[in-house]
Amino acid sequence: MAKKRIERLEEFILEELGLIIRKEFDDPTSSFISLTQVRLGSDLTQATVYISIFPDKHKNQVIDRLNRAHGFLQAKLYQRMSTYNLPKLYFKYDPSIAQSARINQLIEKNKEEK
Repeated sequence: MAKKRIERLEEFILEELGLIIRKEFDDPTSSFISLTQVRLGSDLTQATVYISIFPDKHKNQVIDRLNRAHGFLQAKLYQRMSTYNLPKLYFKYDPSIAQSARINQLIEKNKEEK
C-alpha cells in the first residue's frame, strides 16, 4: 500500500475516532482526551492510537477503559469507513502535551521569581 494512502488512513482514523470518543465515549473521570497520533502497523491489522489526557492523574484509568472499549470504538469507526479490513485499535498514552504544559509552568514560575 502506498505511503500516502496509509497516511490518509491514519489521518482519517485520528479525526473520526476523535469525534467518536468526544461524542459517544463515556468517561467517568471527566478527563479531556485528545488524540495526538495514529500509527498503522505494516500489515494494517492494528493501529496504535496515541492520546493525551488532561489532567493526567487519571491516565491509566482512561487508557484501560479505552482499550476495553476497543470493540465498541471499532464498530463505530467501521460505520464511517469504506474499507473491509479495520485495524484493531490499541491505545497508548502520549506524554508530550503534559510535558509541554509542565515546561510552560516552570518557565512562567521562573519569570515570576525574577
